[in-house]
Amino acid sequence: MVIKRIAGYISFLLSYRHKVFALRKKYDRVRERADKIRNAEKRLYALKILDQIEPTIVMLEEQRVSRFERGRMIRYVNSGIKQARSVIKGKMPVQQQQPVVKK
Repeated sequence: MVIKRIAGYISFLLSYRHKVFALRKKYDRVRERADKIRNAEKRLYALKILDQIEPTIVMLEEQRVSRFERGRMIRYVNSGIKQARSVIKGKMPVQQQQPVVKK
């Protein structure tokens, strides 16, 4: 009984599901931190970045994807999380939207 639990845990650590689980954990932590930002522009920009990568995480969790696609998706999610963290920490400037001028 104990050996089956240990074997199951080891196979989980070595599988790609562990990577996806870790990505979801990182995403959730950054999302919580972004929700606490008081500056509205900064918060909205960070949340927009995180909203773009969430469907990819859901796809990794729920669907069977080829190894090549999975690697590409994981890199995309990691870069999005890194970009959101840099916005939260203030290292990346918030992009100002240009006002629409009607002629």
